Amino acid sequence: ARETGLQEIISANLNNLGAVAYHEGDLAAARASYTEALAITRELGHRAGVSISLDGCAALAMQLGETECAAQLAGAAAALHESIGFELETNERIFRERYVAEARAALGEQAFAAAFERGRALPMREAIALALERV
Repeated sequence: ARETGLQEIISANLNNLGAVAYHEGDLAAARASYTEALAITRELGHRAGVSISLDGCAALAMQLGETECAAQLAGAAAALHESIGFELETNERIFRERYVAEARAALGEQAFAAAFERGRALPMREAIALALERV
């Protein structure tokens, strides 16, 4: 139990480091932090942590020009948030709203909605695999 608690703290800190690196424009460091957090939360089955990592990976996908992937990951993260009743903190919500708006503008409403819904339908393990493969 203690080890699990420590791993949850480590993954939360990695997600925070990913956000800081992202905002500083260091996409390589953001990717390293988000994907390591994603691997830890996947092993723990910590759905809230997975959803935060997926949001980070989705924002990175937008920066890398993987707009459809970003929309799919946003949908997968939204489905996870809803399935566990997870409320994003204000800074996480603003971060999410920003990259989702960018993806919607880049793809157009119809294409964005289709990709977002495909992401919502992905099982968690497939969403994680998509993030790790494409970001």
